[in-house]
Amino acid sequence: MLKVSPHPDYPPEEGRYVRGNDSSPVAVAIVLHCDADKVPPDLERLVRAAVESGAALSGTVQTENIGFEKIVCNIVANPNIRYLIIGGPESEGHSTGEALKASEERYRSLVENSPDSISVSIGSEIVYANRKRLELTGHSHQSELIGSNGLVNVFPEDREEILKRIRARERGEVTASFQEFRLLRGEGSIVHVKARNIKWSERVNVSGACLDR
Repeated sequence: MLKVSPHPDYPPEEGRYVRGNDSSPVAVAIVLHCDADKVPPDLERLVRAAVESGAALSGTVQTENIGFEKIVCNIVANPNIRYLIIGGPESEGHSTGEALKASEERYRSLVENSPDSISVSIGSEIVYANRKRLELTGHSHQSELIGSNGLVNVFPEDREEILKRIRARERGEVTASFQEFRLLRGEGSIVHVKARNIKWSERVNVSGACLDR
């Protein structure tokens, strides 16, 4: 499988994890059954062993309400990661491992099999694009988009209007939920789309688009 380099600011979310081989397809999450400041040495060794064995990321997760969003965000921001391994003793009363597994599976099914184009950006640079996003603009692999500006396929005359909308949102102004503009495909044809941009976290944005029929 073709590998791509993550964004220079990767990972976008801070947390209790160790960064390893960015080209690895595996991330590891160790379930905590104790307070974060009382992690047993054996679990700390387990986290470290995962990275030493070649994982891209390895860290801990405490409950189904703590850390899930950061884990998913950091996994999405590295397009090389395809698998999440969950280990450690289950957190009593929380079923953290099962909840994380279910969340990861729902995300993968929702995003990768979405009938709409979905891309994730750190700042203005694309770090992930689903299959429909590649199909919409005529690309064959994520590596053709990763690292490029999020407006790379937007018709030149429509870019300024999109930037105005982004700046207005940053100022706290209310803007329309969807914006219509044109995209240029690789062979030069033009498609009309409706798109919406959602701020996932401080630095991460998710953009969804569908054909304007």
